[in-house]
Amino acid sequence: MEDTSIAYSDDSVHCYFYSSLSKVDASYWERLCENINKTIVILSEDHIWHRDEFRVHIPLHDNSHGGIPFHLESSTCFGDNIEDEWFIVYIVLEITKQFKDLIVQIKDNDGEFLLIEAADHLQSWANPNTTENRVYIYRSQIHLIPDTIIDLSTKVNVSDAIKIITNETEQTRVSSEIHQSILNRISEYPQKIKENLHRTVVTLPLDIAALLILKPSLISAIVNAYCSHDMIDVQVCKNIQFDNCVTTEITFTKCLYAMLIHSKLINITKCIKIINNDKRSLIGLKLACGYEILTRNVSNDIFSSKGYLNFLNNLKRNGYFKNNIEGSKMYTDLLDKAKNYYKCMECPINTYLSSQILQIMSTTNFLKIKETLKQFNKEDYTEDNEDWLNINPEQLNDLLNSRYGKQTKLNSGDMISSQTITTKLKDFLKQTSDFEGVEPTIDIDENKQVIDFDPDDFVNSIEKMLNIISRDKDNSDENTDFSDDSDESLPNELVEKKKDLKMERNNIEEREADNTFINIIKSMKEEEGSSGPSSNLLRTVGIHKMDLLDSDDDLN
Repeated sequence: MEDTSIAYSDDSVHCYFYSSLSKVDASYWERLCENINKTIVILSEDHIWHRDEFRVHIPLHDNSHGGIPFHLESSTCFGDNIEDEWFIVYIVLEITKQFKDLIVQIKDNDGEFLLIEAADHLQSWANPNTTENRVYIYRSQIHLIPDTIIDLSTKVNVSDAIKIITNETEQTRVSSEIHQSILNRISEYPQKIKENLHRTVVTLPLDIAALLILKPSLISAIVNAYCSHDMIDVQVCKNIQFDNCVTTEITFTKCLYAMLIHSKLINITKCIKIINNDKRSLIGLKLACGYEILTRNVSNDIFSSKGYLNFLNNLKRNGYFKNNIEGSKMYTDLLDKAKNYYKCMECPINTYLSSQILQIMSTTNFLKIKETLKQFNKEDYTEDNEDWLNINPEQLNDLLNSRYGKQTKLNSGDMISSQTITTKLKDFLKQTSDFEGVEPTIDIDENKQVIDFDPDDFVNSIEKMLNIISRDKDNSDENTDFSDDSDESLPNELVEKKKDLKMERNNIEEREADNTFINIIKSMKEEEGSSGPSSNLLRTVGIHKMDLLDSDDDLN
């Protein structure tokens, strides 16, 4: 839904539902859309959507053009909670398991985010410029049309892609590593739905408490309205009446709860004096302000709003009604379809929810809940522990390592010494690199007509050249041979002298390594907890700065 009242982010996930069947009629799509949405409701039971609810719809206009077959669509803004995006991936995988004729394309504002998640396991040809219209979900499996089926120089047509995935399923199915990386991201669903919730006790006006009991999902819009308030909203809240309050349990998502408690309280002097820093009342006052912002332009009829009239006029100009006479059956059917589409997809969220709130308040259930809340003993309420709000550095490191993976270039048994670190860094610098970063050297197929370039030989050649230059500049080096081939033919004094020189060289290398190591440590200490050149360099060989530093390090 487009929102004209609350400043949400543009983070959205877009899904396109195609059919692998060759011929389907309009009734097929209507039944499919209805059944998919029923399945979504079942799978997302108890889930509180952060911004938009995930729903599928039939486009108003025929969307089959330019090589794109007719399809269902969804566009869901997940705002600040990226978990909603991955929950949608979980739902789509479950839907394609149930509806075996569906082939789904799913993207977000960053593009093919499924491939981004599996980046460590992709073949070298796969990048944002080469995977357009190549990534789909079919029968709960991820599919990627490879360059062996359609050359990278050829732009992929969606209709052709659907046929390829249907007919060549085995060739397009991604590797187990890629598929598993996606499954790992969503493995905790559906159990994670409840783990993401936070229940707390709040004191707030009776009407708002009753609304949130009858429609718990309203908490998202109320919290988002408060957390994104502007100066006009502040003025609206100045006259709020924080009275006739009750204490009740309210369920948030952890994301919404953290957003709300860390948002600055709007300065409403008369209310702040009344609540006297009581945490339950402070949260309740913020919710009351969010509710006031959300409902300040309440309308009983969303189809009389200026937004709807503009929407309707655009449809008329674009020939949506197909020259049908206003009032005719065909015109009325198209109008009903347009109204439903507007209500679900185009209506500003404040207008849509305000209309829902008015409907809820007019029911007998609303009155019953209000009476029940007045009589309920607040001591019977329970709330969840808030320890999850705090995370120590070790927990954060574990979280980052589990999410992004700790480099494993150092073996678990390796001693972390100055010599080890400098050796590993030298090895790292000998690896190949391009504009996308450093990659290990790989073997090249001998049958392919390509240039045979060995980076190690190249580096060794450069080192030999540098050694020659160094010997030319220093005559003393010319007479020093550290090989052991001629030891037997040398006098004992020269053998001993040679051993001394070799030992001295080793000592020099150790001192250089120690100096390099100390300089790296000093540089990391100067980073003062932030990421910098030294810590980033060490991370390439699998060493975290906390493995080397502690608070008592003294390098002066």
